[in-house]
Amino acid sequence: MARSSQTPCRLWSSRRGGSRTAPTFMQMRAFTLIEIVVVILLVSIIAVSAAPSITQAMSDIGLASAARAVLVHIRYAQSVAVAENKIILLLFDDSGYYLSEIDSMGDVARNESQVVGTLLVNPITHRPMQLSINAPGPLQGMDAINADFGGRKWIAFDTMGSPDRGGTVDLTSGGSTRRLTVAAGSGRVTVNGD
Repeated sequence: MARSSQTPCRLWSSRRGGSRTAPTFMQMRAFTLIEIVVVILLVSIIAVSAAPSITQAMSDIGLASAARAVLVHIRYAQSVAVAENKIILLLFDDSGYYLSEIDSMGDVARNESQVVGTLLVNPITHRPMQLSINAPGPLQGMDAINADFGGRKWIAFDTMGSPDRGGTVDLTSGGSTRRLTVAAGSGRVTVNGD
């Protein structure tokens, strides 16, 4: 039985002499409307099921970034205290924190509830060293920031970069929490996730 040179089910057909030619437009098979609708439906189902995990991943990335920012500022406070031979405070409130300098720890002991000092200025931006969960920056989008340094919301670093006491800072976003722990004495900072 001889084969036809115009077989419609083959993409490439042979003509005389064994050469191959491209199929004509009418010979090519296309997708049906039902096949396209099924593929779109499957892609939509996968996208909808993946959306919550993508949202949680973005929240976790933001939380890790905020934790790194707080860690960097704690280390910055320590290094400024040593480099400039000053006492540096890191003061937290419900919406963020700021860095400040004071003259002596005696000022802190006399008026522990009203510690402010002089705000440190960022040497690059020339703006006060402060971050807020309500303003653009690494803390933006955090649900809460809670600090506990022995019953108070601030920590002081002496001229050797040592903290006056240890404590923790908890950052919360999207149901996840990162805890930064400042060790008493050494001032070593560690970050723990959930």
